[in-house]
Amino acid sequence: MMYLFTKKYRASWYRLLGKSLIAGITVAMFIGLTDFFSELLWSVVPEALHVAHDGYVFIICLIGGIILGFFQRFGAGYPRTMAQLASTPNLEKTYRSDLPRTFIMAFIVLVFGGSVGPEASLVGLIVGFFQWMAGDIKRLRPKLPTEKKRPQVVHIIAGVSALMAFIFTHRIFNAAPNPLFGVFKRVTIDWQWQLIYLIPVGIAVGLLVGMYFNLTDRVTKNIVTRLPLTPGLKPVINGLMIGLAGVYAKELLFSGQQQLVTIFNHVTVYSIGSLLILGLVKPILTNIGFHLGWRGGTIFPAMLSSFLLAAVLNLGLGLHSVLFMLTVSLAAVVYITGSPVVMMLVYMLLYPVTMYVPIILLALATDYVVKRLRKINHRL
Repeated sequence: MMYLFTKKYRASWYRLLGKSLIAGITVAMFIGLTDFFSELLWSVVPEALHVAHDGYVFIICLIGGIILGFFQRFGAGYPRTMAQLASTPNLEKTYRSDLPRTFIMAFIVLVFGGSVGPEASLVGLIVGFFQWMAGDIKRLRPKLPTEKKRPQVVHIIAGVSALMAFIFTHRIFNAAPNPLFGVFKRVTIDWQWQLIYLIPVGIAVGLLVGMYFNLTDRVTKNIVTRLPLTPGLKPVINGLMIGLAGVYAKELLFSGQQQLVTIFNHVTVYSIGSLLILGLVKPILTNIGFHLGWRGGTIFPAMLSSFLLAAVLNLGLGLHSVLFMLTVSLAAVVYITGSPVVMMLVYMLLYPVTMYVPIILLALATDYVVKRLRKINHRL
């Protein structure tokens, strides 16, 4: 393995480390700039102008739709979802155009209140930068006759350098930690045996929530494809819809990260009816927006929707069980994404260490149930 550090490979190392640093800085800048301009547009400007909330929200969302419509010729179909990236050929040939399109289109959607998450854009940027570095990685990982496996040190060093650049740059843009990664750290579970029955009930409810989320995706896609709208007009129509939804309830704007924190801390302030409406409308707004050009991730909107609907049952039935809400939410997002390991890791970041074992078991149990249901459905 020491051959990698000889003079022969020095230029490739310099290029790889430089690209890794640029990748980390760019991803951190994307997050930092998105947060900065979101705060500027939605907090600083309206407070400075003393404008009414309803009219301002509607106008800003409409402007976002117009801007997105203008950029459709440049970046229609961006950012791509994780499933699309996995099935798209020749990424090594298109990354030069994929990176700026992903950055710009996702930035507009997230800043102007799109009801989608940032994960699709982040994955798109990371995949694009990996393709950019692929040539140097291959040069540093030749097959040697005496080695059956290629050394992984190249990936480790590139990943660590990109991560360090990301952390350093992100701290410059945003020194405050995301409150979402702290709000759930305070929760505890009452492990009374009487409440264990809530686990299978919670998984069943979570699967129903996930089915509803996917159903809204299919229905809204069919509706949008039948509408005689030009690509440039679709984002404008959705801007109007998001603006109207934001006038009714600001919780429907954005991905759901901050809204999840607010609702979790003040859940008793909301009526059961309002929680139900928000939980049912959020998937519709997310999915129809996605098909109208306001593209992004669905993990955080799905988390918010499942949390809201779990809260409705939790309060309505007088359960007051954190375990039930965790089960419903995790089961729903595992069903929607089809990625139990990814969602397991996301929830482990959100919850305290004492919840890791329940999270792992719930994610695996949900995945098992989903696979069994799909096998049964396939046989029928």
